[in-house]
Amino acid sequence: MVLEVPSITPGELHDLMRLHQDAEWPECKKMFPWAHDISFGQPPDFPHSLAIVKSQSDANNSALLRNSLEVNDIFQSWKVRTSFHREGDTCETGNDSNGFQYPNNTKELLNLLKFQIRQLELQVDDVALENAATYCHNHSILPFLKVDPRGLSLELKRYSRNKVGSNTTLKRSGQDVWGRRGLFRRFDLQCAKMIEMVDNIVIYCSQTGGSTDIQTESAPACSHEGNCPNCTTLALLLQICLMFVQKGYVGSGGSLYKTNLFICTYQNFNTDIPQTLIGTPLLDNEFFKNNTPLNLCSSPSEIVCFNNVDKNMVLCEKLELNKLTSATRLEETGLICGNTTDWHNYQIIKKNNISLPHRFEENTSIVNLKSLNYDTDNPTTSISQLYNIPNTKEVWKLIIKCTSNSQMPSLTKIRTYLDLLLDDDASKSQEHLHLTFPASGSIGLGNLNIQSVEILLNVCYLIFQVSQVQELLTFMYCEDGYTETSLLLTAYIIFHFNIPLQDALLRIHPRPFFLFPSDLQILGHLQPVLREFSPQNGSNLKLYANALKFRDKSFQLHISSELFSSIFFMKIPLESNFVNLKGPLPSRILRHLYLGSLDHAQNPALLKSLGITHIVSVGEVVSWTLNKDKIAHPVRPHRAITMTNTNEVAGNTTCNKSRNRADTVVSDKQENGSNVVISENSGFQICQIENLDDNGKDPLFHQINKVLDFISNSEATGGKVLVHCMVGVSRSATVCIAECMRYLQCDLASAYLFVRVRRLNVIIQPNLFFVYELFKWWKKHYNREKDKTMDWHIICRGIAEVNMKYT
Repeated sequence: MVLEVPSITPGELHDLMRLHQDAEWPECKKMFPWAHDISFGQPPDFPHSLAIVKSQSDANNSALLRNSLEVNDIFQSWKVRTSFHREGDTCETGNDSNGFQYPNNTKELLNLLKFQIRQLELQVDDVALENAATYCHNHSILPFLKVDPRGLSLELKRYSRNKVGSNTTLKRSGQDVWGRRGLFRRFDLQCAKMIEMVDNIVIYCSQTGGSTDIQTESAPACSHEGNCPNCTTLALLLQICLMFVQKGYVGSGGSLYKTNLFICTYQNFNTDIPQTLIGTPLLDNEFFKNNTPLNLCSSPSEIVCFNNVDKNMVLCEKLELNKLTSATRLEETGLICGNTTDWHNYQIIKKNNISLPHRFEENTSIVNLKSLNYDTDNPTTSISQLYNIPNTKEVWKLIIKCTSNSQMPSLTKIRTYLDLLLDDDASKSQEHLHLTFPASGSIGLGNLNIQSVEILLNVCYLIFQVSQVQELLTFMYCEDGYTETSLLLTAYIIFHFNIPLQDALLRIHPRPFFLFPSDLQILGHLQPVLREFSPQNGSNLKLYANALKFRDKSFQLHISSELFSSIFFMKIPLESNFVNLKGPLPSRILRHLYLGSLDHAQNPALLKSLGITHIVSVGEVVSWTLNKDKIAHPVRPHRAITMTNTNEVAGNTTCNKSRNRADTVVSDKQENGSNVVISENSGFQICQIENLDDNGKDPLFHQINKVLDFISNSEATGGKVLVHCMVGVSRSATVCIAECMRYLQCDLASAYLFVRVRRLNVIIQPNLFFVYELFKWWKKHYNREKDKTMDWHIICRGIAEVNMKYT
């Protein structure tokens, strides 16, 4: 077989892209459950569909077409050990090992390709196969699509009794596909799924003949020809892999190969290709060597990456979080909280005496930022839009950094800093006073002793005294701007205002913070001590003022052993006991929109304290709203879910190494009967979405307009809405993403990151079915710039990348 891949011009590629953008994506019932799993059956029809693949990556990630894939997105990776046999799957094997041993060199990769060729009964030139093996080796990939069950189950043993292609196959388990654990969030498979489904694949690269993987005659400089060795080799590899995965389809009855392969040719990437197709232009190395005077980023690459968000959702998540947690001054405290970038920028601006406008208006998102241009003459203009510039007219005297590796500061050091405040010359100097403090979640109630409690008290006292010196402020920060500072911040608010824990949380809100259960336990027990020494308690304010006025260098806060002992015997007041709540407040997504869990919804007093007037219950029932005599539509108590043992379902075909466990199995025969019921209870307007499970098959969007109208009406009347499900990560997060798309007029990827960042330490995980519904809903109602549309598989790739550190 000699593969001849036709060339395609940039103009023809543009026409194919137009057809693809106008094409109707498959309906949910046709897309699923096929998209949930590795590929055992044929994909849905998707006429005029297009996938673009780059055959060779650039070191600087330049020369990228919009919505283009790279080889690592679609092929199984090499040199990464993992288990491809998920629990619940069954396999047939003649030995006890279910492992997957990777080939060690190009020769073994070539043997693997030859095995596939024999299975497909093809004739392929030996040189072409050798080039394909070299290509796989250089890109650290195996010649199998990520969704190929036959490739996943092959045992590549180096010893003779388990040769390449041994009798090991991965089969569908006996149980229904809907019930398999971990199946409904396989965002990592969707790029390979797209390759398997599309009608047309266009391959391109930015190599101009000088640097290729394959030994061949050089192509003309500054052009990309149809005989590019990287592109032609990738085309052969794709054809083999597509035919191989199709050969394994159940009941296919023969070859189904129908994909059209093209190679895009051009003379000049930046000028020949229509600008609407270019995500990142071809840039020379000199461009990336330019550093900004602010040094806000290592190079202009952040601007380039930001403009091509479909390849850089991880960066956009970082920038969005940076905006959200940027330096803000807590009213009446003299305390500023922020992130590492704020402190870095503050120092650079002060040191270089750079004049930049401080953004006083609320500017906590990059969602509505348009494409930015990098101006070499004035680089800070565009780069400063990615960050909130701190107000350098403020004097940040005391700098407190909270990290998980930090120890409690010594009382001696705190005493030294207090002495410096009493010295006029030292207090007016430009030198900062630096402290470190343990991160939130790193201290337990059992770790407390008299000294550690006194240190906490005196750190709070030091922050207060800094604020009493004219124009001096304290800056408290951590890497992400909220996680590690939350314990000390909350303790200081209790101390400063002499208020209970629940009021302190509301005082900090809406500044992002997150308290772990251990933090809430400590603060619940320590609040009487913090309040006893508060400057707002009795004569303390006068006492502290005199210590500063009369330069009393011996003054320090101490507690008695009796007071310390009382900490452990006190009972936390019910209204301050938030240990079972995540965060512990629901997450504020928009001014009128909160995202939380069922536990939050079960606490009406907490909701009223936040000004919440409306509740959207997504598939769950709030117990205090139940009135059995007035329920018009009985709520399904997860009627489609039963607990069973997957080994019992799979029977004797289960792999030898599988183990007993409980799993959730959902009957495919039961139809979803979700409906929306709106009612009023105890002063709350409640929108109940009934009979909706997080099972990868229940549809939500046939009801979404009713729900969004409910939220919109609440916002129009000055109300606030809590949207919740059980945990607040999938069903309710999906509703919040839809509301952000509507309210902010943004795309799906931006809305996803917007909600994700504001959910703080609770990671949202809408299942694949919900995200696909969001995608189709967005394309139908809000996709006004088709040239900038981010395709389904590209969104999934971004979600998989931002989730990678948590998997």
